[in-house]
Amino acid sequence: MQKMNLIIGIVLIVLAAVLLAVNWSANPVSLSVIWPVFPILIGILFLSFYFANKSQVGFLMPAIILLLTGLAFLVCTLTTWDNMRYLWPVFILAPGIGFFLNYAAGQKEGFQLTWGAVLTVVALVFLFVRSSLEVLWPILLLLIGLIFVFLHLGKAGKKEIPAGGSSEERLNSAPKEGRSEENS
Repeated sequence: MQKMNLIIGIVLIVLAAVLLAVNWSANPVSLSVIWPVFPILIGILFLSFYFANKSQVGFLMPAIILLLTGLAFLVCTLTTWDNMRYLWPVFILAPGIGFFLNYAAGQKEGFQLTWGAVLTVVALVFLFVRSSLEVLWPILLLLIGLIFVFLHLGKAGKKEIPAGGSSEERLNSAPKEGRSEENS
């Protein structure tokens, strides 16, 4: 808990220093340009909560969403908002990466991996479509389709083993056809 207090304190001090610099015009950059730094800082704060206590996996998803969307907004404020026509898939990609990180951090639930893959693939497809690499996105769709076919074939090849005892015990205890019952 002391680590968390230190992290929160540092983030608040940095935030206060930035706001004071903007208010006193000590910094030539206005708040209208640097406002995306705030979601980025909150995302870093959430990541630090996770790294301070690895059992708090719930901080990963909002951390990644705030970091990536904050970075997209920062790029637009530093350049031009016309770039958002290329960067909007980041809003789909961020939760996809968040699902992957939740899965990697210990929440080994199937939906984490499934939705992480779906959102990431959709975002990458839209990034390809909106970029100059639009001729490559059909190849990406082909690869994704092949991955899903192989995933299905891999699951179809595995058979469920009933719980309770070893596989030899289950085979030996299974009734066999043609076996005659002995009279008592």
